[in-house]
Amino acid sequence: MLSSPMKRRRRTCKTRVAIASAQATLHQAQVNLAGASTDLKRYADLAAKGYLAKQTLDQPRTTWASDVAAVKSAQAVLDGAVATAQANGQGVNAGEQQQELAAARAAADPAQASVEQLRREIARAPP
Repeated sequence: MLSSPMKRRRRTCKTRVAIASAQATLHQAQVNLAGASTDLKRYADLAAKGYLAKQTLDQPRTTWASDVAAVKSAQAVLDGAVATAQANGQGVNAGEQQQELAAARAAADPAQASVEQLRREIARAPP
């Protein structure tokens, strides 16, 4: 049977892995969203100029919306991993985990700004 300090170390290791995994998932979702945002803007510009049918925007819009949801979901998973670590009494690492969470949120801000900008552009696009 593992001693209490060994259990804490194991739990801390699992927590770090969960947080790192959640950060990686968030980063990948942000990369996917950036690509989808670029594609959607390109297609919207072409459609606005009359080079593409408006129906052609359906797939890029769907992909973009899916990627927005994936970023939000990944952020929620990361928040949950940090909250779980804190709830499990891993206060020794709480400061470090907060820094990791703040860094992950800071990385998500540009993606969220891009999302908002595209929403405004899509709203202005002709039907």
